[in-house]
Amino acid sequence: MAGNNRVGGEVSRIRILLSNLLTALISLLVLAILLELGLRAVYFSSDPRVLVYPPVANGINGLQDSDFDPEIPPGEFRILALGASAFITRNFQPQMQALLNENPLFAEQGFSGTSVEQIAQRAGANKAMVSYHFGGKEALYRTILETTIGTVADRLVEIRDSFTDPEQGLRDVVAAIAGVTTRHPSLPSLMVREVVSGGRHVDDELLPRFLAIFGTVAKIVDSGVRSGAFRPVDPRYTHLGLVGSLVFYFATEPFRRRLVDQGLVPGDPPFDTAEYVRHVQELMARGLKPAAEDR
Repeated sequence: MAGNNRVGGEVSRIRILLSNLLTALISLLVLAILLELGLRAVYFSSDPRVLVYPPVANGINGLQDSDFDPEIPPGEFRILALGASAFITRNFQPQMQALLNENPLFAEQGFSGTSVEQIAQRAGANKAMVSYHFGGKEALYRTILETTIGTVADRLVEIRDSFTDPEQGLRDVVAAIAGVTTRHPSLPSLMVREVVSGGRHVDDELLPRFLAIFGTVAKIVDSGVRSGAFRPVDPRYTHLGLVGSLVFYFATEPFRRRLVDQGLVPGDPPFDTAEYVRHVQELMARGLKPAAEDR
């Protein structure tokens, strides 16, 4: 009889434990659903604060939202928690969003020469807000590097994985770098400053983005040499010649404009970026063609 009572007691405790676990799981599920429904209700309301998290800011908090609308006016976001959209909304100042998209301070003055006070002043905010939104100067700087360099790297990787004609592949690389740089005018100066400083802020996560640029040029050049479309050349020098010429052209634009305005260099016809891109494309294509005796 005593044995039966012990067994019955154990069974009863197991049932209670399972019941508690089931209740907890159901509660978590209901909470997640309520959070999601709550956010959706606000999302479809007229509340202007609630839109999805701008993807450029995801890296700051380490959060990712795969279900974002790419057409996002700067200024609003949402935060994800435990796989459900948390019912948290905040205004994200357009001026501060602009700092993420394009920050000339770092390009003009370098990382060390730019202070949090200057960033806050440019954003029209106080220092505490800069730290709150971006996690500090270094986090902002790294996010800008990752965003701008990452945009170039992603496009070049697409070219690297899809090109069939080496000459056209190099032409596409030139056009892609120029296109991204036109949209992010601070990128060349930012890149030069970072490289000259020894890449102090290029960590193990960011380094592959830089290497992807070289890797694309190297693969295309190697393919052209092996197929006979290009004369034997060192891909490293080709990379430096191609990327270096474009970076220098865009990085020196303010100085070049000043010299033109002062009449110290010819300004007629005016410098034309599209024409320069074609010039570099032709320079690469013709310069890499094998000599007649090598064919």
